[in-house]
Amino acid sequence: MDPWLQDKGASMVATSPDDEKNKIASPLVDLPCSVEEILDGIDACIATHLHFDHFSEEYIPKEMVIIVQNKEDEENLNKMGFLNTKVLEENKINFQGISIIKTVGRHGENEKVAAAMGTVCGIIFEHPSEKKLYIVGDSVWYEGIEKNLNKYKPDYVVVNCCDARIEGLGRLIMNKEDVASVCKAIPNAKIIASHMEAVNHGFLSRKELKNYLSEKNVMDRVLIPDDGEIYTF
Repeated sequence: MDPWLQDKGASMVATSPDDEKNKIASPLVDLPCSVEEILDGIDACIATHLHFDHFSEEYIPKEMVIIVQNKEDEENLNKMGFLNTKVLEENKINFQGISIIKTVGRHGENEKVAAAMGTVCGIIFEHPSEKKLYIVGDSVWYEGIEKNLNKYKPDYVVVNCCDARIEGLGRLIMNKEDVASVCKAIPNAKIIASHMEAVNHGFLSRKELKNYLSEKNVMDRVLIPDDGEIYTF
């Protein structure tokens, strides 16, 4: 999912409301292992959208299957040299027995911000012998996410929640209050907090998120992985 495989400091500097943050290029950390190790055994890649912190074209084999949200992203990938692309045209495809379902998302705290950031999606993974997984993608908490939770009732929900902000535009993805709202909306699911401490325009740390969710008495259902940490369910 959304492979951002660049070296520490090798990408862009997003202009945030914090001048000190704007002196640091993303990503803020090195990869926990080599690109070769990450790609070993991978059958396909899914890109929820093509922002710099979700897809780094120079590291992905051109022959790899890339699943994208729409024709526009497919055309952009084709221009990069990727020709083995699949589009979630009807919002659902079957890949090796797994149903991959596209869901809506809103990449900004209001319609103006979302329009500036462009179209994004989330992904539901379904298989008859597996737990249901929902990757929310780059979105804030809004009625669209609540509807997704009510419709699909996932067992595990991955939220991007570093409270990223752009100067003069606003907040782009979930903050700590949004994560608490996800917990409240689906009390039987495990929540995994992703996108943490890796972009220069993020304003929420793992520690602050943990403390806040502890105060809200929902931390027992939330996992906040360290870089390179792997969960098996």
